[in-house]
Amino acid sequence: MARKDENQWAASGGSTRHGDPDFFRRFGWFGSLAACSLALALTACSQATPDQQWHPAEQRSTLQRNLSPAIPAQDLDQLVADNSQFAMELFQQLRAKESNLFLSPLSISVALAMTYAGARGTTAEEIASTLHFDLGQDGLHPAFDQLTLDLAAAADQARAVDSHFDWSMTNSIWSKPDYPIEQDFLDTLALDYGTGVYEANFDVPQQAADQINRWIEQETHDRIQDMLDAEALPRTTRLVLVNAIYFNASWAQAFDKTNTQNRPFFLFDGSQVDVATMNLVADLRYNEVDGMKVVEFPYKGNQFSMVVVMPDPAKFDAQVNALDASSLAGLVASLRTKRLDVTLPKTHVESKFTLKKVFETMGMVTPFGDNREVPPDFSGMTTKEELQIQEVIHQTFLDVDEEHTEAAGTTVVVMKADAGMGPPPPTPIVVHFDHPFLFFIKDQKTNSILFFGQIVQP
Repeated sequence: MARKDENQWAASGGSTRHGDPDFFRRFGWFGSLAACSLALALTACSQATPDQQWHPAEQRSTLQRNLSPAIPAQDLDQLVADNSQFAMELFQQLRAKESNLFLSPLSISVALAMTYAGARGTTAEEIASTLHFDLGQDGLHPAFDQLTLDLAAAADQARAVDSHFDWSMTNSIWSKPDYPIEQDFLDTLALDYGTGVYEANFDVPQQAADQINRWIEQETHDRIQDMLDAEALPRTTRLVLVNAIYFNASWAQAFDKTNTQNRPFFLFDGSQVDVATMNLVADLRYNEVDGMKVVEFPYKGNQFSMVVVMPDPAKFDAQVNALDASSLAGLVASLRTKRLDVTLPKTHVESKFTLKKVFETMGMVTPFGDNREVPPDFSGMTTKEELQIQEVIHQTFLDVDEEHTEAAGTTVVVMKADAGMGPPPPTPIVVHFDHPFLFFIKDQKTNSILFFGQIVQP
């Protein structure tokens, strides 16, 4: 699996931030969206965390990050479509009619893609089937590399017109000191994910958790804190794979704060609550299909946007259950610019999930060691001992106000050893998001879903 390229670069500190040497600079909370995926903690009989704060010992391939993966265009299209399908399927598994929900499916996909790089046999097949990694080992990782580069290029364009804008996708892997890692796995991590493997002392679980937590907090601008505790990292832990996404953007057309007022929001049981609700009159892309209202709110630079989907309250379950990657893409394609008078609740959501049972329900059983006939196989990571996933944890934060969207998310997979003046504007269409609604944040070029959520009570 080892690949070399003349146009490669050495990514420092496990960062995949494109063209940004000031990787750890911090921004204020204004206009930011972050997702961190502490993707995978592979555990055996003991695990390790970073040695010395931000300068732990590291195993890294001599290969450098590939900035020109030169993949076929259809591979990138396939990856985006596959990621979107996984996002919708995971959303359908996790959503509950009575609960708010916020996810970063891209973060989860990247984290598990790094895990998949070390999986073999039935283990790899089940991960690929569940996550829709249809490109296989040879095609998937370069495609993720290209997707990361494309998102970074879009971020550069947005950054030129929005001083508050920021985007980064960063990866880090942590292992027990002196743990033997397969060279092909190290090569894939370096070439396609821009990282190596840092040492961490999992024999002292709280110390290991503190070190990884500091990394997560730094990468998510402190929006995800205390993600791991000692109990999350048993002494059998061997590897922890981490992906962090950070997104900071201002609305292209900000909501006027003086127009924000308490308005009723209608719940499923027919009752209502008063919530702080923003108001905007603007030209926005909009459509209504069978009572389902869809509005796209662009961020400055028009490289990223938030799409809000409010099903017909009388058909909420049927319409949401019918949503998949294809129908969602169709809704977005159907949008046309209209003059809108739109209201949107200010929103704050924090969620945390354990995903092992969810993934098993989706067909990923062997990687967790629960297939009695076939043992998990992560021999692409190490041949020293048999590894299995112990748990997958996802934690998120979302805040939406008149000026910005701010969000953070972390996914942890713990693995252990088997053991101007013009004509008057048209009369605006009034759209009140005053019933439960869905939303997702995407980039405009590839349509990759960065975050996905459901609001049933702001």
